[in-house]
Parts: sequence; structure tokens; C-alpha cells
Amino acid sequence: MQGKRFRALSATFALALTGALAVVATAAARMDSQAAPTAAKASLAPSCQRQEIGLMAPITGPNATIGVEQRAWARYAVQGFNTQQKRLNTKVQVILRDGDTQLDPARASTVGQRFASNSNILGIVGPAGSQEVIAVDPIFTRTNLAMISGSATRTTLTNGSVPTFFRTVPNDSVQGPTIGRYLKQRLNAKRVVAIDDQTAYGQPLADGVAANLRAA
Repeated sequence: MQGKRFRALSATFALALTGALAVVATAAARMDSQAAPTAAKASLAPSCQRQEIGLMAPITGPNATIGVEQRAWARYAVQGFNTQQKRLNTKVQVILRDGDTQLDPARASTVGQRFASNSNILGIVGPAGSQEVIAVDPIFTRTNLAMISGSATRTTLTNGSVPTFFRTVPNDSVQGPTIGRYLKQRLNAKRVVAIDDQTAYGQPLADGVAANLRAA
């Protein structure tokens, strides 16, 4: 089950990175179309030739299994994007900047400050955890820096309270009932104890599962 979940998160994470890369490509195309005809044929504006995307993931620590895999997919996607841009002769190249959060809100805040102060960073892939998103929200809202996560599932993150946050994974309002149905319909569970780790991810998810089971 854990392996399947990691593969699912990898797929949604790759989609999140694709969205971030699309931001770079769109920015490059816009600058190219607005340039004078002769200049457009020569090259893109220097400021658009090398752009950066920040990666916020638990690369080390107890949750490194998730972060290392997310980083591998990020590097793979960036490499493919850069190769494609070379073939198209756009001269647009993306640099991936690692930000190791260890799935810790305090570390995420530090990484967020560093990324927000880098004017070359166009967007953020991540953070990996809902609690980290909450921690960096004031920073990225103030600097208008978009973040796209493939693993932060807290339902309230996309109710408008975190204006620069986007995700490519179903939220807890989908996960909770799905787990509840699995316990009831597939496992035929009669008595269930929901235990959470008091994090911004675990607590709402456990509450959702419990509510679904009580409503049965």
C-alpha cells in the first residue's frame, strides 16, 4: 500500500512540476512575441534565458523517502524540458533549486524566505506537506510567488485562504470518504480506531475518515 501511494504521489508531483515548467515556457513565449521582429529571431531577452524553479521537499530526515523521489522526478522533468527547448532553439533553460524542508514547517519557512528573495525563481514545486504550505503562505502571498504541490491535501488550502497555492492531488474531502468506504465495503470493518499524528495533514484526514464511518 505504501509503495502504491508513493507512486501515486510521484505521478501527481510530476504533474505539478509540469505546471511550473509551463509557467516558464509561457513567460518566454510572451517575451518573445513582444520583442521586435529582428530581436525575436535572434534570441529571447537575457532575463528570460535562464530561469529557476524552487523545489520544496523533505530531501533528508525521517521523511526523505518522499522527498528524494520527488527530487528525482523534478530533475527528470527539468532535464526533459531543457532538452526540448534546445531542440526548439528557444534558448530557455530552467535551473532547479533544491530546498530541503524535512517536512518541518520551521524549515519550510526558512527555505521559503530564501526562495522569495531570489528574483530569478518563477514558481515553487511543493511544499510536500500541508503544514508547510501554511507556514510559507504569508511569505509567498506577500511576494506573489505561486506554489504547486503534488502531495499537500488539506482541504482548506484551496478554499481561497491561500491565494498562491495550487495542487494536482485530490484533497482530504476525497481521501477521507474513500478510506471510509474501503474500510466498510472491502474490509467489512465493524470497529475502527482513527489515530492521527496531530499534523496539518494527518488530523483533518483522520477526522474525515471518522466522520464518514459514523455516518454509515
